[in-house]
Parts: sequence; structure tokens; C-alpha cells
Amino acid sequence: MTPSKSLSQPLAQTLLLPDGRILSFCIQGPRDAYPVFYLHGIPGSKQEPFLGAEVDTLSDIRLIALDRPGYGGSSPCEHYDLSTHTADLCALADHLNIGEFALFGFSGGGFFALNTAHQLGERVSCLVLAGAPAIPLLADPLSEAGELTAATWQQARDNPEALPEQLQPLASDAQVLADTLLQALSRSDRALFADPEQLAHFQADMSAVVEQGAVATAEAVARDCTLVMQPWPCDLGALSQPVHIFHGTDDSLLSTQHAQALAAAIPHSQLELGEGEGHYAGICGARARNLCLKALPQ
Repeated sequence: MTPSKSLSQPLAQTLLLPDGRILSFCIQGPRDAYPVFYLHGIPGSKQEPFLGAEVDTLSDIRLIALDRPGYGGSSPCEHYDLSTHTADLCALADHLNIGEFALFGFSGGGFFALNTAHQLGERVSCLVLAGAPAIPLLADPLSEAGELTAATWQQARDNPEALPEQLQPLASDAQVLADTLLQALSRSDRALFADPEQLAHFQADMSAVVEQGAVATAEAVARDCTLVMQPWPCDLGALSQPVHIFHGTDDSLLSTQHAQALAAAIPHSQLELGEGEGHYAGICGARARNLCLKALPQ
């Protein structure tokens, strides 16, 4: 994130989990502000959320971003599932003496946010989803995704064992990964990353993604994609928390059908479509600031 006079610099920290793994995370915002856990995309890292310069009104938010296993500084986990994800997040919340909190899930991180909210119930006060998938809610989710996304999802569904090896060339170099993702983005997203500061942050995030090398990174991305493509265990209709869903209409990775399906399935949801905005709009600049404020209890 870009530093500001209102929020402190993100501080990278680690937590030793009960099974001996290391959980890497960073925190931005005042200690006494309302806690919001940020769940990064696929691929992504704790360095992903970049709010731009307009963060003056976020003094009420304490944003906590964590690396899932195999990304950034978090140890790989051989048998990782949604329950492990929730347990890791709860361990971090307990370590920080946090009881109730909100969740902000970006892209594939929205899948983890929904399942965590389902598992934890009232401990999660609300959710914000930006560019999140709705795979089990669509008759043909692959047709509502861009070429890169659809190809990866199809492989995760049909031949997940082979996916890590196929992803290793992309995961071997941060610049290759960044360039591949940028090529798949819409015109509005590419315009966003024409800003040197935003591009530098995006590239730094990709460097963090591949920090543990091609094998660990490819396995982490393949694992997350496979989890997303399996039947979702959570009943979206049973979610009791308010959920704010944002999706750009110029998102070339996921169509707005995903957001509309989520809004139709989740009882206490509000859908916001960003006209002419892309996949990354929800975590950049003024849009990210406004979405973060939606995570505050009403």
C-alpha cells in the first residue's frame, strides 16, 4: 500500500502456527481501528492491497493482509483446505487479540472469504467482495471468464494433478508472471497500470508471489484453483452477514455474471457495478477506499 499521513507503513510480521508452519502477514492502520482481514487473489500475496494516495478517511480501518501457504513468506502446507485456511486466520486473529472482524476478498480471495464467513458465523461481521468468482452458481462458468482464467480453471477441474507442472514456467519469474497477467487484463486495467506507481506495486506483488520459487508457487496456485473448482461446501443462502459485492463492467478475467449470481444467492447482499472499470479497480485508489469503508459495521 502507498503510505499516507493517516495510515502507518505496512509492517511485515510472522506467526508460528501450532503445526510449525510460518504465517506471514502485514498490518496497516491504527491498532484501535476496526479489523478487516484482506484475502488476496489467485495468485497474490499480502502485498496485493494497494489503496493509492486517497486514504485519508481510512483511519477507522485496521487492514490485515496474510499470505496463504506457498505465497510470500507463508510456509507451504501439504494438506491445505478451507478448514485449514479458516484455522490459520483464526490463529492470527487470536494472536492479535481480535474477536469480531470483517473480511475483504479480492478475486479468488472472495471464495475464501465466503467460506470463512460461513464457517465462523457471527465472528465475521460483514464481507466485501471485489471481482470474486461464483463458479457453482453458473451453468457454464468457463464461458463467463477470460481465456487465461478459463484455461486454468478447466485444467484445475479436469486434470488438477498436472496443473502445478504446467504453471511452473509462469511461476519461475516475477516479470513473466506479471506480463502474462497484464496481457490478459482489459483496457481499463492496463490504463490503471500505466501509472508507474501502480505498476511498480503490481510488480512487487508478483515478486512476493514467486518468493518461494517456481515449484512452491505453482503448487499454491494450482491448489487454490482446484479448491475453487470443487463443489463449494458453504451454503451462500445461509450467510447472515451483510455482503457488499463490487465488480467492474470492463473486467476481462471474470464477467459481471459472477457478481450478479452472487448477489442473487446471498440474502443480505448489495451489488455495485463499476461502469467501465476493470478487475483491479476494487483494490486501487478511491474505489478501494470506499469499499474498505463498506466493511465497517453499520
